[in-house]
Amino acid sequence: MKGLLKFTVKIVLILTFALMCFFGYRFCYMIFDTSPLAASEETAEEVTVRFDFSMSVKDVGRVLENSGLIENASVFTVQFKLFTVKGTSVIPGTYTLSSYMTPEEIIETITTETKEES
Repeated sequence: MKGLLKFTVKIVLILTFALMCFFGYRFCYMIFDTSPLAASEETAEEVTVRFDFSMSVKDVGRVLENSGLIENASVFTVQFKLFTVKGTSVIPGTYTLSSYMTPEEIIETITTETKEES
């Protein structure tokens, strides 16, 4: 009985470790795979989004994810921190973005002064 319990615990630990490796790899892959969601410019959708002063990068990621512009808000938050200089922030305003834009292009657009006026 004791041997069966030890065996079960080992199997559970191995499976837990394997799942952590799989999902960790997938998350990291998504961070550095900066391809757009749309397959081509013809299938891309343009979406207008608005960002306020009070929004954090995580909030911006949620808006972009809910608008169908990015796949994962958490991944976008990490990408924002990796692809920008410390202290860079989202400039509040209204933006027209395309689902054919890469996360890097979206970050570039929402952190530069040129924007569509509301």
